[in-house]
Parts: sequence; C-alpha cells; structure tokens
Amino acid sequence: MIKIIDSIMGSGKTTWAISYMNAHPEERFLYVTPYLAEAERIQTACPALDFVQPTEEISKSASLNMLMQDGRNIAITHELFSRMQMPPTIQKTITDYGYTLILDEVLEVLMPIPVSKQDTKMIFDTEKIAVDEEGQVTWLDRDYKGEFVHLKRRADSHTLQWYKESIFLWSFPVKILKAFSNVFVLTFLFSGSHMKSFLDVHSLPYEIYHIQDGELAEGEQDLAPAKARIRQL
Repeated sequence: MIKIIDSIMGSGKTTWAISYMNAHPEERFLYVTPYLAEAERIQTACPALDFVQPTEEISKSASLNMLMQDGRNIAITHELFSRMQMPPTIQKTITDYGYTLILDEVLEVLMPIPVSKQDTKMIFDTEKIAVDEEGQVTWLDRDYKGEFVHLKRRADSHTLQWYKESIFLWSFPVKILKAFSNVFVLTFLFSGSHMKSFLDVHSLPYEIYHIQDGELAEGEQDLAPAKARIRQL
C-alpha cells in the first residue's frame, strides 16, 4: 500500500520517518531524498540500521543493485532512483526482503528528453527504434554505443515513449513501485502533483495521512492553524 503523508513544511515528516525506521529494525529500507546531505542525515540519525550509500567503483546504479541483493538499508537521491534498473532478479530481491520505500518528496514521473528534429529523423530513418501503437519505444540496434546511448538505456528499461509523433518522453517505471512491500511519500499539496495523476492512471491505490503532534494521522491536514500562523509573517 502507498501511504501519502501530506503535511505542510516543518510539520515533522522527516522526523516521523526517522522515528519509524528506528522503531522497525526488522524492515529493510530504501530512503530516497532530493539531496545528498539529507541521505547523510539519515545515516547519522539511524545508526543501528547501518544505512549505506552506493559508490562509484563500478557505477552507482550497479552498486545500488548489489547493496539491495545484500539486503542493506540504503539512502540515495531522487536522481539515482530515477535511473534505477529493474531486472527480474532485483525485483525479486526487493519483494523477498520486503523492502519499504520512503520517498522524501514526490517523484518526477515524466520528463521530456531533448533530441533535435534532425537527430530524431536520423534515428527513425536508420531504423534504430520501433514504436508500438501505445508509443512505447524499443531500441532495435542491440550493439549500439553511440551518442544516443542514453535513449537506448531508457528504451531497454521500458521507460521511453514517443509522444504524439513529436517528442521523446521518459516515464517512471511503475513496476518499481509495485515491487516494494510498503511505500511512504513525504510531501505537501499532493493533489496538485504529477505523481498523483501517475498513480491514478496506473490504478495504484493510496491512502492520505498527515502528521499531527508528531504522529501519523489519517486523512488530510487541517491547514487553518498553520495558515493563521503563516499569515502573520
């Protein structure tokens, strides 16, 4: 189940998440945050859980997969999470360990990939790709190692779309979210986010919570007290 913790800034969402993780050492966690400094904060705040970060000895993506196979608690940035590959072995690993995913802020679930019209024409004319009726891109040249290898990687991970015959789009692979036993999203004004529409389109159920007096409470937050306080500033 996806639990959306929709509370105003400063209400204690991260503090709650840290308390939750420290109180559940039996769970495995992947904590995703916008900034590297926040990932380091999680490592410091949860010493008994021995959080680690992927290294660049091979690549951070490969290191992330290796750490998950070892069942480690991991803190990473959104940027690395967006590049996460999901081969069947890793999907099974996440499910077998029962990993809990905690997202500090909503995901970027859709992103245009700039490719010039001339380069786009070349890609189609040389039959590098095939596009199905739903816009899903398949990269046909398996040995390709050229300038557009970033497109090939996205196509190989089934996250590349050709939209309205005009633009390449990267879309977040929904199977990643489905692999986790629990997903918490720490955010504010979730109803106006792209991620809400993404979950709705893929029929992924979610529940809304907020932080009240340091605890998780069901439903939407009453913003009237916070608005009164902020208005005076």
